This record gives sequence, structure tokens and C-alpha cells, in this order.
Amino acid sequence: MLRGHRWRSLALTATVCLILTISGVVGALVLLVSSLGFAAAALVTAAVNAFLVPYVALVVTLYFDALQDERPEEPEPALVTV
Repeated sequence: MLRGHRWRSLALTATVCLILTISGVVGALVLLVSSLGFAAAALVTAAVNAFLVPYVALVVTLYFDALQDERPEEPEPALVTV
């Protein structure tokens, strides 16, 4: 399925991983900037994940669909009658 698309898939995987690290960075910033505790940072991280995870799932699904559309169709087997 990935034949000819390995670099594109690797780049998409790296980009998706970087996008998902945003929530951890936001949680760390909440801890550093505010006087709120770990519970508040966890809530902020969960809220950011609530927006990021569906976006990432949509991107991966659309990429899978694009790969499926570019996949060559297999020929139908010939019927042999005896």
C-alpha cells in the first residue's frame, strides 16, 4: 500500500507526532506560567487533546483514503468452465 509513498507517509507521521506534542507543551507552560497545580495542567492538557485528537484522526483517515484510491485495482480472476 505504501509503495512509492514511504517518504510522504514518514513525513505525515512525524508531523502528526509533532502536533500531538502540543498538548504536553501547553500543559508544561501552564505549570511554568501560572500558580495552578498539576490538576489544572492536566485539565488544560485534556482540553487541548480534545481538539487535537479528532483532527489527527481525520488527517490519518483521509490519508488512508487517498492511498486506497491510488492503489491499482486487482484484475478479476478468469472463470474456467469445463
